[in-house]
Amino acid sequence: VPTEVQALSSGVTSNWHVTTGNSIGTVCGWTGDDSRFPTIGPTDADYTSIDYSGQDLTGTIPTQFGVLTDATSLALDSNTFTGHIPTELGQLLNMASGFYLNSNLILSAIPTELGQMSEMTSDLRLNSNMLTGTIPTELGAMVVMDTTFDLSSNGLTSTIPTELGKFVSMKSDFGLGENGLCGYIPSQVAALSDSVMGWDISTSNSLGTPCCEVLIGFNCLPVTNLTSAATTSLDFSSGAYTGTIPTEAGLLTGLTTLSLNSYSLTGPLPSEIGSLSAIDARLLLYSNRLSSSIPTQIGRMTALTTEVELHANSLSAQMPSEFGALTGLKSWLRLDSNSITAELPSELGTLTALQSAVRIFSNQLCGWDAIPSEVAAISASVTSGWQVATGNEGIGTPCCETLPGYNCLPVSLPTATGSIDYYEQNFTGTIPTEFGVYSELTSLSLGRNSLTGSIPTELGHMTALLSGMGGEEGLFSRNSFTGHIPSELGNCEEMTSYFAVTDNSLSSVLPTEIGRLTKMESWFAIKANQITGAIPTELGKLSEMSSIFVLSSNQFSSSIPTELGNLDKVSTWYRLHENSLCSDVPTEVQALSSSVENWDVITGNSIGTSCPTPFPTSLPTVYTHAPSLLPTTPVPSPLPTLTPTVTCASGTYLDVDTGCTACSIGRYANNSAGPPFASSCDLCPIGRYNIYTGQAACDECAEGKFSSEDRSSCGDCPAGTFVYNQEGCEFCPSGTYSPQALEDACLDCSPGFKTGVASGATTCSACDGGTFSEGLAVNCTDCDSGTYSGSSSSSCTDCDSGKYSGIAASSCETCAGGAYSDAGSRNCSSCRAGAYSNAGAASCTACDSGTYSEAASSACAKCDGGTWSNGSAATCVSCLAG
Repeated sequence: VPTEVQALSSGVTSNWHVTTGNSIGTVCGWTGDDSRFPTIGPTDADYTSIDYSGQDLTGTIPTQFGVLTDATSLALDSNTFTGHIPTELGQLLNMASGFYLNSNLILSAIPTELGQMSEMTSDLRLNSNMLTGTIPTELGAMVVMDTTFDLSSNGLTSTIPTELGKFVSMKSDFGLGENGLCGYIPSQVAALSDSVMGWDISTSNSLGTPCCEVLIGFNCLPVTNLTSAATTSLDFSSGAYTGTIPTEAGLLTGLTTLSLNSYSLTGPLPSEIGSLSAIDARLLLYSNRLSSSIPTQIGRMTALTTEVELHANSLSAQMPSEFGALTGLKSWLRLDSNSITAELPSELGTLTALQSAVRIFSNQLCGWDAIPSEVAAISASVTSGWQVATGNEGIGTPCCETLPGYNCLPVSLPTATGSIDYYEQNFTGTIPTEFGVYSELTSLSLGRNSLTGSIPTELGHMTALLSGMGGEEGLFSRNSFTGHIPSELGNCEEMTSYFAVTDNSLSSVLPTEIGRLTKMESWFAIKANQITGAIPTELGKLSEMSSIFVLSSNQFSSSIPTELGNLDKVSTWYRLHENSLCSDVPTEVQALSSSVENWDVITGNSIGTSCPTPFPTSLPTVYTHAPSLLPTTPVPSPLPTLTPTVTCASGTYLDVDTGCTACSIGRYANNSAGPPFASSCDLCPIGRYNIYTGQAACDECAEGKFSSEDRSSCGDCPAGTFVYNQEGCEFCPSGTYSPQALEDACLDCSPGFKTGVASGATTCSACDGGTFSEGLAVNCTDCDSGTYSGSSSSSCTDCDSGKYSGIAASSCETCAGGAYSDAGSRNCSSCRAGAYSNAGAASCTACDSGTYSEAASSACAKCDGGTWSNGSAATCVSCLAG
């Protein structure tokens, strides 16, 4: 109970009832019904560090652990839990230093939601269970992990995801052994092994062998031994092939026909298939069990003229708009009997050469405009096989009302609604255009849902909007929105905070009208999208911003506008990194770095390099006034769009003589923003290349490769070098090495190791016993006398008392009897006469009375008869007569 509310109880003379029948004192959502776990209160120490390790607990792990969102560690290991790992545990976003589920009997797949615990730095332990399935790629988001990532001793199968190569901070204990992993080790993952102590990914796995040769009942497609240029047809008309389509199939660039139909192939349709741009006849992959979305790269296969048949699989998601590039296709397009969802892309309307059959029936098409008019128009030329609507029961109904697991946004709220908070409520489908009627809305959050489609222009009616709720993940963030940011959002001129549109798939240019949000004070964030073009100078009008101005992780190009220096009140988070920005940082913007915490405009950009020749000056964004309030008809009339006289597709430029002309190899043009169209194509950025003509984007060179000057290929750097600025090879500097060419820097040679050469080292080998190194060493240094070292030592250790060593000793020698030494001695000293020592002595011991010794004696001798001595005697004295 808040203290302010509790304080009222003393003044309320009767009928103070707050706690009765509630769960006051417990964490919200924690029921306390499970007798294995006590009720956890929000002030308990256990709330942040939860430990039920080794308590003989049985049964399943309760999902309610997911409500303990302040927890930084969770230990449920060494019990006998069964069942599955609850997906709700992925809500523990503050998990940092210990997630222990190891040594149980959990039998399930690893939930992808665990990848949301991106702040984990150490001890993700899921080992010694019975986990199945594949390693989720989402775990690669734990990029700050430095100690103990252990999935060993389970039943995990398939390949190691490349994304685990992002664990560049790992120092110790990376375990994937004793599973059923197969396939080839990604180079990004292998590169970690040199810096990790306790590296085991191979034990009891089948790494290095294609999975289809390992898993029971699988029969590999024999494509890995074929010659890429010489193979022109791939038609396996016999043989019960299973497993996945190897990505190596994308290397067979000489193929003109690909027929892999009527087998039992599983897994995804690899994106590498888009590299087979020479296929001009048939692409036949039907009647398998392929399960993935259709890769957008299929749009690169523009030479196809006869058949594309992908039917009778389990392909899902929306059909890529890139299909519209296959304008030469004349006979068959078959995608029927899959699980393709949403609306067909209007770009299919460009396939006007199709004549024989278009069959997309028996899928999960849905939406008011599931079959756009542009697509329906080509049915007139298809003579005998137009079947699209049959078996797509969701046509004419919003997708979120038809697809399993979908959850529509409600649109039946009063029009005077002032606040809508739908943050993280598992909504799916699109934002209904009817949302435009909520013109009195002052706060809105649709963040952290699974919404798709575009952001409706009708939201420009929300002119009273002040803030997006939910912080950085509020407003529209963390969904799957596509298309462009509507210029109509510039109508929301009263907004002061949380214009958050992060972590979507929005593209095209950022409208200049967004610069009208001049009352913004905090949280202007459009990071992690695919926004292109120049940063609008109009954003310099957001001069009242005091914190959080973020445009990072997009595809902004050109130089940084000088006008962004007007945001001089920003004190925290001014970030433009991970784009394609070029030229120098304006002095006005650089000046902000001294007063802003978390200022980064350089990382991941091309700052300091010349910008490519710019496109012709763009026309200002055409602004359409917010449309009048929606009619009662279910589908509002779309806003009019401008149709240019000539429309050049992406991958082409506008030549005044020849019209739209394909970009040459090594160049590209992205015309998705519409006219005016460029009069030339851009050279691919450094580190990217194109081996085809007519491309809208460039491919990234693999790690350890650099782009050629004309961007037509990527070159290899040899071992002992690294790729500098993605444009050339540099030798590893002193004390560093690379077993294979790396990107941007070589690996540091650790303490206790040496490279052996001053530059260009390919290995880092252990120092021998008797030598040491402190790190970044070319050679190891001999230990001084009186010290020693074992192999791989970063320093030398003093010899113990009673021992000694010479130079470069790997161990210390024991002093003989009659000698002694102090710690760290280079030799032993002899005992004086009258004293002795045993072997390994730190000092000498005086002889007793009646005994004597010479120098360097290991024992004292008794005096002969008729002689005597005091203690410490070197000789005995004769007794006097009588």
